[in-house]
Amino acid sequence: MSDRIHHKGEFNEEAYWQRVNRNLGFLGRTDEEARANQLKLRDATVGIAGVGGIGGAVAMRLARMGIGGLKLADPEDFEMSNVQRQAGATLDTLGRNKAEVTGEQTFAITRDVDIDVFTDGIHAGNAEEFVEGCDIVCDQIEFYELEARFALQRASRASERCKAILCVATVGHGALAVKYQSDSISSEDAWGLPDDASKEEMAQAFIGKLLPPELIPAFPGPERLGQWLVEKKVAPIWGPTPALCEGVLVDLICAELVDFEGMQKLPLQPGYAWIDMFSWSSGVMQPEQVEEAPKVAS
Repeated sequence: MSDRIHHKGEFNEEAYWQRVNRNLGFLGRTDEEARANQLKLRDATVGIAGVGGIGGAVAMRLARMGIGGLKLADPEDFEMSNVQRQAGATLDTLGRNKAEVTGEQTFAITRDVDIDVFTDGIHAGNAEEFVEGCDIVCDQIEFYELEARFALQRASRASERCKAILCVATVGHGALAVKYQSDSISSEDAWGLPDDASKEEMAQAFIGKLLPPELIPAFPGPERLGQWLVEKKVAPIWGPTPALCEGVLVDLICAELVDFEGMQKLPLQPGYAWIDMFSWSSGVMQPEQVEEAPKVAS
């Protein structure tokens, strides 16, 4: 199998506007403004690095909504544990590359979106190629793949076209949303770790530095989360939460591309936003608030 797969979309004007018609009610105060904003989505390319529980579903949602170009990357193959939550995982796709399957399934939905598939995932040798041409880059890389994450964000920050690097992560029953830009702190600054950090170091950094206390569910509690991340070296994921994160990430992508008048922007890192179904609460933390807040105990 080649490391690159390309799906070339064929645009059908009538079918496109029939499909995206319901979008238009929230894209402008007039029909003309709404159509102009929809065209911003059609003309955009979004890169999604990591097409597991969140990234795969986001790719399919964006195609349905009329995004014109997608770049998908993931080096992993589907396994049985993925069937719990990942859109592309079925008994028939077990053992196949996630990006390849997601590209096929996403293209089949509309057949009018251009999709470039990177089955070797993201690494220092291809990050620049992946980011090239992207208006938005989504970092949905597997939790412990820090070297790939740093390579992706370095390339994205160096791109003149990329507007933002977005990431939405599952934490218990909630979603954690963060954004980087070329003039924000870097992901290396946020993590405070080298590329070759161990899984235990990554888990400790996340729990002690990056994890908002608002998202730690009282049941089963922070000790249990730490046991999974530090001892089991596996990120636990509650099955319904990726669907919540999908909606959050898709809306964030569209907000960056359309610039909805009056919509509150996601603050740059180290700021963040969160929504939690365990406590039925949500919030936004500005960078200065994060710097003043006490850290989560490791």
